[in-house]
Amino acid sequence: MAAISGLVPRTAGARQEAAGPLLQVADLEVDFRTARGTTHAVRGVDFSLEPGESLAILGESGSGKTVTGRGILGLVDPPGRVRGSVRFDGREIVGSSDAELREIRGPGMATVFQDSLDSLNPVFTVGAQLAEIFRVRLGWSRHDARGEAVRLMAEVGIPAAEDRLNDYPHQFSGGMRQRICIAMAIALKPQLLIADEPTTALDATVQAGILELIRRLQVEHDMALIFVTHDLASPVRWPTGSP
Repeated sequence: MAAISGLVPRTAGARQEAAGPLLQVADLEVDFRTARGTTHAVRGVDFSLEPGESLAILGESGSGKTVTGRGILGLVDPPGRVRGSVRFDGREIVGSSDAELREIRGPGMATVFQDSLDSLNPVFTVGAQLAEIFRVRLGWSRHDARGEAVRLMAEVGIPAAEDRLNDYPHQFSGGMRQRICIAMAIALKPQLLIADEPTTALDATVQAGILELIRRLQVEHDMALIFVTHDLASPVRWPTGSP
C-alpha cells in the first residue's frame, strides 16, 4: 500500500478540527474458514486516512485488495471473519450491527465496484434505482427524487440525462454504466469513496474518462478516496494537481 457541498447533509458525525483521521485501520485481518481449512486473505493491514486525502491499494489479483475494502465497509459475510480495528469518523466498524452499518454507509462511506452489471439491477430503470436512494434513505417525494436522479446523471456525464432516466442498465455502454454506479455512490455525499478496480473492464480511452470523473468528484465533494487497483499505471496517471 502506498499513500499517494452539500444538498444532502452528512450524518456520519460532525468532525472537529482535531478529531484525528477520518479512517484508522489497525491490524486488520480477514480469514475465511472452509472445509479445507482457514484461508488468511488479509493479514495485519495498518493505515490512516485524513479527510480529503487519497490512498491507493495496489497489488496483484488475489492479494486481498478487494477483501480489505469489504472489511473496511463491513461487507465480509460468513464464513469470513474480520479482526482488528476499523474506526471511521470515531466509530468502530468491526463488530458493528447491520443497523449501525446502514447509518454509516451512504453519507459516511460508499463504494464503486469493478463490475457495473453486478451493481445495477437489470429489471429496474437506472432512474428508478437512483431515485430509490432518496426515497428510502431520505423520505423524499417521487418528484424530488426523480429530479435529483436527473441532476446526478448529468453530473457524472450521462448525455441527455432526463431522456435516459427510463432506460435499463443493458441499454448503456460499460463506461456509462460505471458512471451511473458512481452517481449512486456519491448520492448521499459520502465522506469516503472506495473505488475498487473501477476501470478494469473498460478500454483505455474510457478508463481515462472514469479516472478524471472520480478525481473531479473527489475535489468537488471534498471526499477522501481509496483507489484499489492491480494496475500500477492507474494511480500514476492521476492528473497533475490532483489531491
